[in-house]
Amino acid sequence: MKPHILYIIIVFTSLFAVENEITMEHLSLEDGLSQSSVYSIVQDNKGFMWFATEDGLNKYDGYTFTVYKNNPSDKNSLSHNSIYSICEGKPGVLWIGTWEGGLNKYDIETEKFTRYLNNANDSTSISSNSVYAVLVDKNGNIWAGTDNGLNKLDESTGKFTRYHNDPQNKSSLADNSVHKLLEDANGNIWAAGLYDGLSRYNPLKDNFTVYVHNPADENSLYNNSISSLANDLKDPFKIWVGTVGGGLDRLDINSGKFEHFGYGHNGLKEFPKDEITAIIPDSSGYIWIGTYSSGLIALNPDSKIIQVYKRKLLDQLSLTVNDIYCLYKS
Repeated sequence: MKPHILYIIIVFTSLFAVENEITMEHLSLEDGLSQSSVYSIVQDNKGFMWFATEDGLNKYDGYTFTVYKNNPSDKNSLSHNSIYSICEGKPGVLWIGTWEGGLNKYDIETEKFTRYLNNANDSTSISSNSVYAVLVDKNGNIWAGTDNGLNKLDESTGKFTRYHNDPQNKSSLADNSVHKLLEDANGNIWAAGLYDGLSRYNPLKDNFTVYVHNPADENSLYNNSISSLANDLKDPFKIWVGTVGGGLDRLDINSGKFEHFGYGHNGLKEFPKDEITAIIPDSSGYIWIGTYSSGLIALNPDSKIIQVYKRKLLDQLSLTVNDIYCLYKS
């Protein structure tokens, strides 16, 4: 589901000392934003904010916007104006996933885009031109989640390794529609799909472990439709999994067991029955959860204390993982 929102900066004033105080500053089309649907946000190593929209890439320096769009006569311009995801690689380099324009590498210093496009005659090209998620791992590999599998780019050669679901292979990717990516403390790559569960790629064994809902196992994934992923800041061997209408799960990556936080579970009767669109754990132990229509949630998983921020504006708020990360850190 694609959110349609104006970009909103949320400032957590003194965090939990003044837990109920949230102030907002709006940046909209009137301020120079090229389009009001913002899917991903990144703050680069120099502090500039970058926004992925349905009509171009936007850079914000705190005062004004610079907009980058496709120029049909310039092969070094952005390949497509509709952008799903942004990720910073090495300093000065952004990786950009587009809708039908493949993967783009943007060199901030030279202001040039390099395009990685699908070639039906080349199995080492990216598997699809619709790139939903981008991740740069600790070894410098660039991962791209698409509507046709997971891809790993070797930047030195420009060649991709493709990963797809194979119904005959239980150690293959669970879902070819990869919308979220995460690297854990062990260097594993996690790929979340919208339909068929969660996949963990082990680079040492070169195989996948698949996690799906099992009605007979209360410690299994609660819902196979996954919308968001996040590392836990207190325990590096746990990750958070947000689902579409199935609440929030916390996975112990060593045991493979899930703990469910959702409506009617863990004493959380206030937890909304809604799509979780973003998860950000903070250093104090709280988990900040963005939902599609039920506002912003602050959860203490240890005490089971939950605070739901429902305001007129927040009722319409739908955020991605990168959105909340940048808003919280900025």
